[in-house]
Amino acid sequence: MHIHRSIITLLLLGICFFKGLGFAQTFEEHLLNTQTQLPVSAIHSAYRDKEGYMWYGTVNGLCRDDGYNIRIFRPDFLQAQDRVIGTMCEDDDMHLWLGADNGLFWLDKRDLSIEELCPEQWEGERISRIIPLDGKRKWIQCRSKVALIDSIGRPINQYLRPNSNGQPIFVVSMEIDEGNVFVSFYDNSFARLDTLTSKWATIETPEPDYQISDIVSNEIDGGMLVLFSNGKIYQVTYDDEKTDFKPYSCDESMEYYSYDIKLNPADSTIWAMDTFGLRGYRMKGNHRLKMVYSSMTATQQHHMFASILCDSAFNFVSSFDRPSFMLCKNESSKTHLSLLYLSDRLNFSTVVMDIAEDTDGWMWMFQERTGLCLINDRLQKSVIWNECQGARKYELNKGRIIVSANEGGIWINHDDRMEVYHVVRKNESMQVVDKIDLSQLAQTGEIVSMILEDRQSRLWIGTNLGLYIFHAKTLEQIAAFPNFGYVSDAKYDDSGVIWISTLEGSLTFFEHPTISHTVLQTEPLSALCFEGDNIWLGTQAGHILRYNTITQVTSDQSEACGMNGDRVNQMETDRFNHIWIETNQRIIEYNGRNNSSHIYSTNDGSIPMVRFIPTALLTDSCGRICFGGIPGIICFQPTSSLDKKAQPAQTLITDIQVMKHSLSPDKEKPETEGFIELQSDDRDLEIFFSSLDHYNVRQVRYAYRMIGVDKDWK
Repeated sequence: MHIHRSIITLLLLGICFFKGLGFAQTFEEHLLNTQTQLPVSAIHSAYRDKEGYMWYGTVNGLCRDDGYNIRIFRPDFLQAQDRVIGTMCEDDDMHLWLGADNGLFWLDKRDLSIEELCPEQWEGERISRIIPLDGKRKWIQCRSKVALIDSIGRPINQYLRPNSNGQPIFVVSMEIDEGNVFVSFYDNSFARLDTLTSKWATIETPEPDYQISDIVSNEIDGGMLVLFSNGKIYQVTYDDEKTDFKPYSCDESMEYYSYDIKLNPADSTIWAMDTFGLRGYRMKGNHRLKMVYSSMTATQQHHMFASILCDSAFNFVSSFDRPSFMLCKNESSKTHLSLLYLSDRLNFSTVVMDIAEDTDGWMWMFQERTGLCLINDRLQKSVIWNECQGARKYELNKGRIIVSANEGGIWINHDDRMEVYHVVRKNESMQVVDKIDLSQLAQTGEIVSMILEDRQSRLWIGTNLGLYIFHAKTLEQIAAFPNFGYVSDAKYDDSGVIWISTLEGSLTFFEHPTISHTVLQTEPLSALCFEGDNIWLGTQAGHILRYNTITQVTSDQSEACGMNGDRVNQMETDRFNHIWIETNQRIIEYNGRNNSSHIYSTNDGSIPMVRFIPTALLTDSCGRICFGGIPGIICFQPTSSLDKKAQPAQTLITDIQVMKHSLSPDKEKPETEGFIELQSDDRDLEIFFSSLDHYNVRQVRYAYRMIGVDKDWK
């Protein structure tokens, strides 16, 4: 994120349950906002520093990611083919330590320079792990030894373990736990190092035919967690006399060669990786693991992953053959109904035109190219209109409006005929019980655009030209307004008053079917919903308007809602009085009381949909807000998360550029830190900034103000 030409003060304004293989994914994937800026898509290693920057090791450079921009460092030692940084950590002196395929280095974060450390000792060594021991010393893992080094990379002691021929045994993994050094080796052995005597104490393992491929400290229960290459996970505890291996049992074990294990103490999740994919486990009682995430279920295919980084805010998965991504606990209660059982029958993707709830788990749906359907996701069943004797003759193959009827069943339209049908479900079949024929009232080219049954069982039928009102029970006509305009939406408020919007830009309410009042005339309106004394209106031009029924004042809330100009298709209010706004590519949940919002986009991987259909919206009996589209239905269980008090967030200046050249403080002159000096001919000043909230980067909005120029935040 950056602003041109101005020294500014910044203010941070705010920051699925998938149907899977017998379990619910409790984590959701977020792709990198900066994916296209990477020099190569594959990331081999990742690290998040104390400031919050993400660092990536790739075969084409070291990358620093602030959430909006990637800065690439290509030092000489990475120029050779396939040279990569495999491990990183940092010290208290602003140094980022880098373990590479060919030595040990650090990056000085004050001026972003990179220096090789102790080249006479480490040049050509593959450093695969760096573990800080205290404020100064560190342990490093090399190919054939482990070593204790000082604050500038010089070896204090080095330890290798020879085989019977005197040759060093290659190291697989190491971990330091309470001052003890544990190392696993390629010959499947496991040993503890006595640093006083430099001797190795061999430890027998319960899986002697398999390597311990990775070790991690167990910060929750103590001891360590070890992952064997066959996928078995054990907790290891020890004292001076004995080392104990206690196995974890899990409902879905790892497969193939397993090579990476991490524990995230923030949510007690164990992450294990094998050549098949990635799984997440939650620790339960009796040493049992419950699977809470599987990449094989999330992506429907296998992928090659490098490693996983656990952070308190998210988990980062480095990947070879697909974009790397972040995993965070799913707190939005999203449910995706992919309707695969229907698409498998029809041999094409489900395209949901509209939906309505029935009983006993059944739902009504208009499917593009198919027509009216009954679906039951729990039973994995679907019924199509032409399979039902009571509906076949009506040819319900084209429609996009379904609303629940007060007497049970639904009211639907037909796209090619000015007819409205009352359809009911009979067990696992459907039957048309009533029909309203509007053809004698219709003008040339007139089509049904809206249906609503109110509390008095009056049926309001809007078209692209007018409005017609009938008794829902007797089907007698009450009123007709043939020149009312293109009815885009209609809803009744808490007092039962009907409000109708039109594409001609009028907002009208009806005290009675024959008494109406137009209170607003504005740009073309496409949707409406209620929130207390306010009526929220969406427009075809992509604006959000708030009309107060008491003061009769209209205000534009487009910027506050995060609108980008896309046409508003649907709007709804949940039980927390949050406003839900749907466009073709985005769903916005907005809290008008504190200007906070969540944005769900089809383009960022936060929801498994390609697009939303403008007519498909349902609030079900559980209070879920459901949107139909391609493929299937996405349902949101509203929460109070947007009502939480905002927390202070730091916004950092990440770069300053003059004429596209980056300026850095002179670390040799401490008095210049935090300042830059511009010359009289310097032009095109750019200031880059970020909150370093990588996971929520698409949700974060900023405001700025030029002190002495601007009165308000922009």
